[in-house]
Amino acid sequence: LKSQDKVLKKLNSYKIPVIIVWGNSDISKQYYEKNHKHKKYFIQNLIKKYKNITLIENNTKNIKDIQILAHSGYRFPSEKGINDKRSLKDKYIIKENKLWDNSLKKLFSKMSKDKKNTMNVNNNNNNNNNKVTIFLAHEPPFNNKLDLVNDKRSPLYKKHIGDEYFLKYVKKHQPNFMVCGHMHENQGKIVIGKNINKKTVVVDCGSAHDNEFAIIDT
Repeated sequence: LKSQDKVLKKLNSYKIPVIIVWGNSDISKQYYEKNHKHKKYFIQNLIKKYKNITLIENNTKNIKDIQILAHSGYRFPSEKGINDKRSLKDKYIIKENKLWDNSLKKLFSKMSKDKKNTMNVNNNNNNNNNKVTIFLAHEPPFNNKLDLVNDKRSPLYKKHIGDEYFLKYVKKHQPNFMVCGHMHENQGKIVIGKNINKKTVVVDCGSAHDNEFAIIDT
């Protein structure tokens, strides 16, 4: 429970703006709101004492010519029908997936319409009104090398466990970048989309615990 605070304290010490989303290892009020003894450890409460950190749960933030679309949360594999397709007929899962879909629809409706084409190396447009768009989420999109389980000990070995709704909205809206994590073993990048003017570079930063990170030059 206390480990979250140690990480936040370290990030805050760099004295630069830090934008975070929460995932499955974080103590959030969405998962633990019925257990009030954890209340002081909710990440929503912990960040209040750190002036350099902003938690965004389903909203956008503009920094100069960059628009960040940040989506917090996590859906477990059982909610995606990975183990058992019958689970997708469960009324609770249907309801939760609909809420998840709607939250992403709402988020991407805020995406800048004057998105900057950073993929075309021949593009010399220096108009500062154009936005570079970055989709920030906890886990990678579905069905690629970034969401493949490589651990032979796992019951999900060789299965893809990424988020199908992330894939849906990345394909539809093509932000310039998507930044994600969750899959510790799959640090790297992929490209979604074939059109040079409409494609998304997806970057899995890897695990900071293993000294992995990514630097993205927009």
